[in-house]
Amino acid sequence: MKAAELHGALLDYWVARAEHLEKPEVAHIVTASGEQREWCQYIHHYYAPDDDGWWTDYRPSTDWSQGGPIIERECIELSKQGEVWHARKLHPPEIKSDGSTMLEAAMRAYVTSRFGAAVPDAEPAELSGMEEQQRVLNRLRL
Repeated sequence: MKAAELHGALLDYWVARAEHLEKPEVAHIVTASGEQREWCQYIHHYYAPDDDGWWTDYRPSTDWSQGGPIIERECIELSKQGEVWHARKLHPPEIKSDGSTMLEAAMRAYVTSRFGAAVPDAEPAELSGMEEQQRVLNRLRL
């Protein structure tokens, strides 16, 4: 899949991979009304690296508190033409990306700078499977 086409939880997943977060995954759930929802999460350790940690939501493509520091650290410039946002990462080689929001454009540029113009088409194993969906459902029932 082209990095320039990533969006939503899958874009957040690849940002998490670029940030070397522990065990990032895209969690899926189907609500009682049949609506399918997905989000990215990773294991966060609060006390020490060897504690059990807990799953933390990760949404840098929509949450400025998560995506903003990446934009600043990576020196990503943003501009808008019409309805499209453009991101440009200045460090060689120069990377350009577009998106419907500033964060989406910036995170696409960041993922491209780390993994190249394409990421694997098939979802990684940690992104799919009924076992994973059941684990998430069980977690929500607690």
